[in-house]
Parts: sequence; structure tokens; C-alpha cells
Amino acid sequence: DLKTAYLAHGPCLTQVKYRGCYGADREVDFSAQVQTLRTDDYCRTFQKLSYTFTRDVSTKKIWLYKLGRTSRYKTPRIAYGNLDGLIEERDVPETLDEDQLFLNQVELTGSGPFWLAFTGATETTQRQAKPNGYRALIVRQYEAVIGGKTYTNPTFRAPVHRAYPTNLDIELLPPAGIREFSRGDRVELDLELITLPRVAEDYYGPNESFRKHLAENPNSWKTTYREAKNNDLDLAVSGGRVLQEYPIVIQVEEPEVAVTLRGGVGAVPISFEGLESSKEHRLYQVTDGKRTRFDQSVHGNDFWQTDYDTATASYAMTFNLPLDGLG
Repeated sequence: DLKTAYLAHGPCLTQVKYRGCYGADREVDFSAQVQTLRTDDYCRTFQKLSYTFTRDVSTKKIWLYKLGRTSRYKTPRIAYGNLDGLIEERDVPETLDEDQLFLNQVELTGSGPFWLAFTGATETTQRQAKPNGYRALIVRQYEAVIGGKTYTNPTFRAPVHRAYPTNLDIELLPPAGIREFSRGDRVELDLELITLPRVAEDYYGPNESFRKHLAENPNSWKTTYREAKNNDLDLAVSGGRVLQEYPIVIQVEEPEVAVTLRGGVGAVPISFEGLESSKEHRLYQVTDGKRTRFDQSVHGNDFWQTDYDTATASYAMTFNLPLDGLG
């Protein structure tokens, strides 16, 4: 009974919502919000997932999220960490067997956001050298409420999807030691799936700050960590309130809204919701106390996005802020 709602088509930030259930007896209610953005460096897909259990369910064969199922691919290394940096990086042997568990029941310790990366991963069938990317997963929120107890540190495993050479999957799991979900238990995930160039020569965009980082850190977990840490934004807002920190969503409450933020890499999306009209709104950047109108236009009005919300009879306006190097 999955239902899909396309709420925003872009170009600055898409929004698609899903709602349905899992199981022949509807054991799990499920909802998701999936978004992607306009950018000039690497692909980001934002995914908010919610599971609510309506019946008792064994955790024996459950994973909450899988990154994998990719054929003709090899994953020579896996790295994982938290807000403070790298927890561990391990080389992956090419002699592992299919369905073997390379890592099992690993809990990510410390504070989030947490992250996992297949650094240096590449296709195996290409005959000529060409740009390749590797996948990484950022867990900005992991909240499992089970039997009245709340868990906030993700647990994962890394099984072998294909062998010779080894191609790993990543599966987010229920907390270690949990054998069963009961009616009323829930899990909330705020995830960011990214695909990163391995080396500077693989990147063909105009973002020189990103290119410099790649040149200094080829095939490195630091590229995933850069996104995880630097887009863990610190926001202060007047004239409105923060509904979401990344991508940024501001509920407008006054005629003028001021947003101060620290951090940020890439083209960070910012949306202003609750506008009575889609016209006569302007965004300004303040530098040394002077306002300069924000303008990324190439062909006129082509750098911002407006969406209408029928439920509230209001508009939202979205931009992509290039925050590299602004502090």
C-alpha cells in the first residue's frame, strides 16, 4: 500500500514523500522523505526514514537500511567514524567468500553525525580509465525507541555481496542485544547518501575548494568526514524558527528573516517556508555590514525555486548557498 507524493521537483531541492507498510500482516508502518539538491561538486541524497512497529517482530533477519547490491564493483577499504573523526579504517581482503561477514555488530561510538565510507572503491569491468566515484553514508540521526529505552548510536555490519574481488554491503541494524521489536517501538533515521570522486582528476566541476581538498587527500576518508562534520551546521535565526538544520528549513514569522550560520561546504540548500506570496522576496548576503543581493542567475530567474503548499496555502522559496571558505 505504498503511496508516493511528489511535493517539489527542484531544481534547487527536490522533495518526495512515501508512506506504506511492511509485511503481509502490516507489521511495520513506514514513511520516508527523499531529497536531492542542485550542486557543483558531488551528489547528495537526503533520506529521512521512519518505522513504527504494530506487532511483535523478531530482529533476526532485519536490517534498517542497506547500502549495496551493486554488481561489477570492488571495495578495497572501509572506513567509519563520528563527529570527532576516524574510528577505524580497514583494508578488505580480495579472498573473502560471498555472503561472508567481514564486519558484524559494530556499534559506532561517540557523538554523531556518524559516517561510513568505501574509500577507493571502483568499477571492475571498465576497459579504459575513466572518472569513478565511491559511495559513503552519513547517519545524522539514529533513534530507536525499543521497550521504552532510547538508542542513539548506530550499529552496522558489512557482509560480502560479491567475491573475487570483494564487494561489501553496509547494513544498519537494530541495536546490539535486541532480539525483538514490540508493538509501539519505532526507529527514526536521518541519512545522507553521497558519491565522491576518488581523486582530483576524477572531478570535473568548478568548485576549486573541493578540488584542492581532493588533491591533498586522494582516496581518503577525510572527504566523507568533511561533509559529515562541516555540514553539521550551527544556526541562529531571527524573524523565524528553524524547522530543519540540514538541508536548512526556516519557518518565516516576520517580514524580515536573518540567518547566521557557521560551517558549511558545497551548495547548502536553504528553504524559507510560510510565505504569503511567491513574489517580492529577496535574499541578501551581509559582508562587513553591507548587504549584497544574492544572485546566481545565468539566464535571468533561474537560480531559485518556489513551491506552493496547498495544506497551508503558503509558499516556500529555496536557494543553494555556496558556503565553501566563508567560515
